[in-house]
Amino acid sequence: MAIVEFKNISKDYGDGKLAVDDLNLQINEGDFVTLIGPSGCGKTTTLKFINGLIEPSAGEIYVEGKELSKWNKIELRRKIGYVIQQVGLFPHLSIQDNITYVLKIKGIDKTNRKKRAEELIELVGLNKDHLSKYPRELSGGQQQRVGVARALAADPPIILMDEPFGAIDEITRKKLQDELIMIHKKLNKTIVFVTHDIHEAMKLGNRIVLLKEGKLITAGSREDIFFNQENNYLNKFFGIKSFTSYVGVTGVKGAINKVYPVIKINEDKDILKQINYKEIEYIPVIDEKNKYIGVYDMKSQPVFDENNIIPMESINEDKTIMEALEMQFRTGNTMLPVTNNKNKYMGVFKANEAYNSMINKAN
Repeated sequence: MAIVEFKNISKDYGDGKLAVDDLNLQINEGDFVTLIGPSGCGKTTTLKFINGLIEPSAGEIYVEGKELSKWNKIELRRKIGYVIQQVGLFPHLSIQDNITYVLKIKGIDKTNRKKRAEELIELVGLNKDHLSKYPRELSGGQQQRVGVARALAADPPIILMDEPFGAIDEITRKKLQDELIMIHKKLNKTIVFVTHDIHEAMKLGNRIVLLKEGKLITAGSREDIFFNQENNYLNKFFGIKSFTSYVGVTGVKGAINKVYPVIKINEDKDILKQINYKEIEYIPVIDEKNKYIGVYDMKSQPVFDENNIIPMESINEDKTIMEALEMQFRTGNTMLPVTNNKNKYMGVFKANEAYNSMINKAN
């Protein structure tokens, strides 16, 4: 269901050039949409259309099925959280009062405002002690967390974010991105996020929208972006960063070989007779509950011997393909056993198979 819809939207600032040119786009409920493109492509203008901070010169915008001009702007903005790069916290208010500012305007009593602030401060990765502090006492990254908490305070269905992490150091930025992904999964809010960073767009968005000179170039999943070989501008814009971003955010879970030979201890000892020794160096070994134990070295005896089980580091299925590639490079292993959070064996990861799979999809 479309929670935001742009129909033939254009914006003319009177300089002879359209900031947004005949934009048609649907944003579905629960989507995490990242808007990306070169400077001046219309990203921020498109974002500000949604909460009425900028009005289009032509076309119609619908929010929750209601045309934008029919909305009371104050009511609309109270339904939409807004986070910007400069945060915009009130310096004379405590962090608790900053977070609950909109709730106070809405007439929510002090006890419930405090409870909400405590819930949100922990959700964004800070402890309750920060609620009594003032913005000047917080780091840039902590202030951004408070900005996200404030945007969530009134439980709005839509969150708009305009390059919120652009001025933050790389380590803090990564942590904030991870927390934002967690928040999105937990709360299922519709998030529209402006960024100029390709990796950030690919990591965060389940839909990536690429704009150029006010025009929509493409809108799709990271797979759509990565495997699109036909759009020259798209390929030129993303370039090699498309590959590094894709493997940096795509989980190992989707690249597991589940038919690779495996030995279940005390059950499948005869499997060694069925395996081509030239092709397989190690075989994962699991217990009766499918928990990963180690690997059997095929250079050892052709008859299974528990004494020949050796440890081999496994990789969690929630890790990325990039992390798996880095582990293979570090260990020199030709395959990696893959496990879940309970150490249950899921299959193996092999770099060449993952690469061939990506090539096949691209073709």
